[in-house]
Amino acid sequence: MITKIAIVPYVEYGRTLMGKDNHLNPLKHSRSSVLKKKIESAISENIQVIIDPNRGDFNYLKKEGVDCFIIPEYIESYVEYGDSKEKCFFMTADEYDAGNIDRFMKYLNEK
Repeated sequence: MITKIAIVPYVEYGRTLMGKDNHLNPLKHSRSSVLKKKIESAISENIQVIIDPNRGDFNYLKKEGVDCFIIPEYIESYVEYGDSKEKCFFMTADEYDAGNIDRFMKYLNEK
């Protein structure tokens, strides 16, 4: 059962920060915060949703109790998964940009 979900908008790839989370308009909310709000409003269970502050450090997040990682297509090839790939949900660029959580909610209901 999933009890904690982490949205991973950025990862460190060497010395470079990879990912795309903010809009050109600084008055809009970041894509990850929009996803977080939508997921929290769609779930009725006691599931915690966080935005990854560690830039893709899966080992630390697993120690913090994260059961599921939402990975946008922008950073999919830059992530060091280790043994966590089965806990990842890969979101397409269109879903991530639009904040579409339909496919993720189906995934969550299956788990």
